[in-house]
Amino acid sequence: MCLLAKTDNKKQPPIKVATEDIKCYKIVVKKWYSRKTYNTPYYPIKVRTGKLYNISDFDKEEVNGNGFEKLKTDDGYLWLVGRGFFHTYKSRVDVEMRAALLSEHNYWNKIRGKVQILSATIPKGTEYIEGYAVSINGNAKYPVYASKSIIYEKLKH
Repeated sequence: MCLLAKTDNKKQPPIKVATEDIKCYKIVVKKWYSRKTYNTPYYPIKVRTGKLYNISDFDKEEVNGNGFEKLKTDDGYLWLVGRGFFHTYKSRVDVEMRAALLSEHNYWNKIRGKVQILSATIPKGTEYIEGYAVSINGNAKYPVYASKSIIYEKLKH
């Protein structure tokens, strides 16, 4: 998932610093052979719950590279924020809807795992960006975060 953000000018979207912990949600893939490890879907990184992850801890250029790209629009610029950030959804309702659609369309069939949702925390003091992701058909926008650090937790029902 890429974060999208609109700006009036050529400046990239503002990077904020979390003044308190921010609650969010992550779609992951649970492999059948592992009870404790999840994979992130777009960049196959293995993650565990309860551990702090910093994007700078990853050596892969595809994960830790510069993820800003801009497109000129009629009313400004649309920024795509990809690599270099952990991407999460703001709303549990939105993430559940998105996960259901992805499961229904068998989006990650090649990964051969079950789509699940983790709760997550962007820790206080972490750099992050706010924006949105679009649905598969482009008809819906979901509010999302892109952050430099994250802690994944099991979702409490």
